[in-house]
Order: sequence, then structure tokens, then C-alpha cells
Amino acid sequence: MARIVVSGATAGHEPAVNLRRVFAMQLEILGTSMGTPGELYELLEFCSDNEVRPVVDSVVGFSRVEDAFARMHSGEAFGKIVIDHTA
Repeated sequence: MARIVVSGATAGHEPAVNLRRVFAMQLEILGTSMGTPGELYELLEFCSDNEVRPVVDSVVGFSRVEDAFARMHSGEAFGKIVIDHTA
């Protein structure tokens, strides 16, 4: 059994789903959201106060965006892959 957690609707608000595959693989689909604006404010305040910083795997210039996607798809990245739009 597997669980798919969807945060946001990046494919649009009505994505196509193959229900036969969901049933056959006994998948669970769970929707989630970020929270309230107040909770986001508290989270950002906590991160600022405690100097919480994301782990950055690499920074790639926008002109090399294909390399960033290749790194992500390789499964070898540890942390965020940042796209620098100025490079």
C-alpha cells in the first residue's frame, strides 16, 4: 500500500486520475493545505527567531535550468535546488 500526499494543485484544479490504478495498487490520496495566514506568520517568525534555514543542495543559473531538473530527477540531490534567475 502507498500514500500520495498532494499539497496544492499544480496540475490544475481538476487533474485526471486513473482510478483503476488507485484501486489496484491500494493507494491512499490525501489532500493537505498550508494552514491559515496566521499560522504561516507564526511559522515564518519561528524560522526567523531560531535561524532555521533550508538545506540547499545546489544553486543553478536559469540558463542551466535543464541541469537542475536532471539533478532533481537523478535522486542524488539532498536539499533544495535553487534556480538563480539572474544567472
